[in-house]
Amino acid sequence: MADHSIDLRRRLVEAYRSKKSGTYAVTAALFGVGEATVSRLLRRFRETGDVQYKPKGGNNPRRVDLVWLRNHLAENPDARLVDRIEAWKVHSGKGVSVGAMYLAVRACGWTHKNNGGRPRARPLGRPSQARDIHRLAGRPRRDKADLLRRVGISTRLTAELRMGATGRKSSRQGHLRRLVHDDDDRRGRS
Repeated sequence: MADHSIDLRRRLVEAYRSKKSGTYAVTAALFGVGEATVSRLLRRFRETGDVQYKPKGGNNPRRVDLVWLRNHLAENPDARLVDRIEAWKVHSGKGVSVGAMYLAVRACGWTHKNNGGRPRARPLGRPSQARDIHRLAGRPRRDKADLLRRVGISTRLTAELRMGATGRKSSRQGHLRRLVHDDDDRRGRS
């Protein structure tokens, strides 16, 4: 309906009112619109006397005075949104929603403060954090070299596994397997 010009709307209403088209269906077919559009335009003409577009929304002023809010933010930087809502209600006598207060606080340049003091829901994910926890707890951390020593692989081979036979770190799994198999052959294992 918004795509139709004001001129088309006025001609449609005039054609129906002057009995050039008898029913809504004939009027709709004559102007190439739907019957519901004809019905809405005729109702709007009966109610308002014209077929102009409805006024658009806008000019929604803030519910919270930003000057007051900036002062409140400076005086109470750690207050929660619900505390700010209560303070605004005491100050102005008007209640606002949490969303309205949130947007007003954001308009003042403040962001949401996360609660960092609560316990974690999941265990720590990064290996560096797990290593720090083991160190702080006094438990030895079991790395690859310690594991290899426990199963009986020599210290020289452990160093080679760690650094590679060339003295550089090697991440190739095939190279590490070869070193383990060579050590097994030296010890007579199969």
